[in-house]
Amino acid sequence: MSLPGPEDWTITETHNAYEGFFDLVVDELRAPNGRSMTYPWVRSRSGAAVLAITDDEQAVTVRQYRHPLGAMSLELPAGLMEAGESPVVAAARELQEEAGYAASELTKLGAYNASPGLTDQAIHVYLGRGLTRVESNPDPFEFLEIELIPVAELREMVTAGEPVDAPLGFAVMAYYAQNLDQRG
Repeated sequence: MSLPGPEDWTITETHNAYEGFFDLVVDELRAPNGRSMTYPWVRSRSGAAVLAITDDEQAVTVRQYRHPLGAMSLELPAGLMEAGESPVVAAARELQEEAGYAASELTKLGAYNASPGLTDQAIHVYLGRGLTRVESNPDPFEFLEIELIPVAELREMVTAGEPVDAPLGFAVMAYYAQNLDQRG
């Protein structure tokens, strides 16, 4: 017996319970076995993040308050893509807006689905090299502290199992898995 695919699920009804920064969609589904279920999920624009690394292997990070956590969060410069914007353009824009850096080279490290059981959002992650300082321009509700942290130290955080921002963890592991560390 083969695993049921997308064509084996039927949406019998759908509505938006909330529309705004994201949409809360509620679908009534008929499963392949004929049973019905209510499935709420979040429709969201996709985003881009940048692991920007200086010539001396320092990663550009931002620290900011995240209300759902009730805590400060160490993250990569990242954000949602604007309508019609490509992931690489969004990555360059977010690096400049949030951290005040421009990268002469942006290389895609990969992409992942943020939480496929909850949202359709994809995050595109880039490596930024050839950094120069530029003027930052954060959004009105972004209060950011820029921190340069050795990328090796970030790797230690990730491999030690410390809770980290998902784009940061993904980027650091992809960076080392693809042998992009300039020190070997």
